[in-house]
Amino acid sequence: MIKGDWGSTHLRLLRIRRGEQDRLTGPGIARLTSSPAETLAQVLSPWAESLSEGVLLCGMAGSQSSLHPTPYIACPADVGAWSRGLSSVPSSEYPTWIAAGLSCQNFADQPDVMRGEEAQIFGALELDPSLASGTHCLVLPGTHSKWAIVRDAEIIRFQTFLTGELFANLTTRSSLLIDREENAGDGQDGFTCGLGEGGTNPLASLFSVRTAQLVGDRSREWARGYLSGILLAAEMAEAVRLTGLVDEITLIGDEDLVTLYQAAAAQAGIRSRAMDGQACVMAGLDRLAGFIERIPA
Repeated sequence: MIKGDWGSTHLRLLRIRRGEQDRLTGPGIARLTSSPAETLAQVLSPWAESLSEGVLLCGMAGSQSSLHPTPYIACPADVGAWSRGLSSVPSSEYPTWIAAGLSCQNFADQPDVMRGEEAQIFGALELDPSLASGTHCLVLPGTHSKWAIVRDAEIIRFQTFLTGELFANLTTRSSLLIDREENAGDGQDGFTCGLGEGGTNPLASLFSVRTAQLVGDRSREWARGYLSGILLAAEMAEAVRLTGLVDEITLIGDEDLVTLYQAAAAQAGIRSRAMDGQACVMAGLDRLAGFIERIPA
């Protein structure tokens, strides 16, 4: 079976043949230039001989504007509850299933949703069974960062932070970054400085991203790192305040982004460990695939 995670920015597909992993990538749901069905067919065309085995997708493939709408399963939810929202795509030329998302009232007592991150969380529980007992805080950095509380293999509650999307918009659509090639400072130094500012006064610190370049002789790259540090420190501080029980987190995601979050966690006095996001999502989809035979034809 082909398994994949279709997010806002990327489509990532995996199959295993003769014990070897093959991968394909494509555009995310927010970057499509053709319909979701046409895009998926085009990306999958090199694997035409495997399509009869079926395709299992999680993430934005189940959103209202995507391949086939799937429901949100209310938390608390374990993998069995998640599997009950699994849907087949009726008009597909080959067997296609899409995982449900999850919903909850978050720590701010507001409605919240996730699509795709639940596969990573349940996959992490498969890869590390110690996470399936007791209470744990799992953090999934990304465009929309998720902080989830897992208790005895159930996702109890989670909180979304718009940190990644906010960073993308502020670096591309705001006045904060300017071109001053003669200025000094690298991105890592700026990030470290930002971590020291964002945990206490994030909004008051944002305009200093610009003024550091105008009158502080800081480079654009330094300022970009500084902005990143401010936003991540602000997320850490707000997450601790909202959840009220964070002293250790498990970070799940891409290595580069997880490394930044580990630095922010250390600055906030939070212990952290890391797990590979792609390994977790595929482990979660492997677990979900076991429920497909139970879906009525």
